[in-house]
Amino acid sequence: MNRELTVLRTLCGSIVVGQLLLCTLDAAELRCRVTNGTTGQPVSPETAVLMTLGQGMDEVGSRENPGAAFDFTDLAPAEQYLLQVTYKDVRYNTQFTFDRSNLLEKAITVYDVGTDESKITVSLPHLVLGIDASTITADLTFDVNNAGRTVSSEGLKFALPAGFDRVESATATTSQMPTPQEVARLGQTGHYAVKYPIKPGHTQISLVFKAPYTGRFEYRQEFFYPVEGYHVFVIPPSIAVESEGLESRGESQSGFAEYAGGPLAKGGALEMSLAGEAASAGSMAADQAPHGEDQVIEHPPALFRYRTELILLMVIVISLGFWFGLRELPDQETKKR
Repeated sequence: MNRELTVLRTLCGSIVVGQLLLCTLDAAELRCRVTNGTTGQPVSPETAVLMTLGQGMDEVGSRENPGAAFDFTDLAPAEQYLLQVTYKDVRYNTQFTFDRSNLLEKAITVYDVGTDESKITVSLPHLVLGIDASTITADLTFDVNNAGRTVSSEGLKFALPAGFDRVESATATTSQMPTPQEVARLGQTGHYAVKYPIKPGHTQISLVFKAPYTGRFEYRQEFFYPVEGYHVFVIPPSIAVESEGLESRGESQSGFAEYAGGPLAKGGALEMSLAGEAASAGSMAADQAPHGEDQVIEHPPALFRYRTELILLMVIVISLGFWFGLRELPDQETKKR
């Protein structure tokens, strides 16, 4: 009877130790260092907020004035995270996942704020004009290059193309995920601004407009910044396009016609005349778009990602537990005698 109790106690103890090891291995840590890109010096943000990404954005933890170096511990390594730091009322986002080490060090660069827009240029890598039934949809992406300081007075300014009466959506992307942004009206009719600080380097701002289409449409859009170049994609390709500044690049097998043009000076305008029968409803399929859709990558739980190592560790722990437990049995038998 004592032999069975000893083996049972050994087994239970081994399982408990194994579970504690699993819990320890399954905790991840994020270490952050913040640098002012304008001065090159370490700097403390006003706030740092860590959120998980998935069905929603759930806050995991936050810090106020955390210093130039701070960390978040006891994190679930299988989650996808968004870290948001605020410096001089400007938010900086970075998205990340953990690797097998469950330890991640992130260097975050923030900048001083100014109002000088003279070093901002833009290009239009994608202006997708889709005509479906009685509607024309413009999906426009600005690739913004800021060679100066962060500009946060108004954000990216743009003119609503003639014929469009509102902005359907606006998103901003730096090097990570696109995030929805607020659009504000400026003083002049048809002039707007995306209320997102233009940071040094490249930022992509995407806008979507819609307007009625009745067989012909005059597209005209002015620009507040110098335009280095632009690419226009028209769906369906049967729509006739006339413009002095556009050069045809032919049709794609995916179902769109491509055009290119530029550059344009500050205050210049892109003008096009579109004519032709609209495509039937539903013809603007997602796979026709010239730019790929965002992909959602499924990350398996950490226990599955490291299952081989963890199973091996559990076997070793339980085997050691049995070995030590069985070694005690002869001593117990001797004491009984």
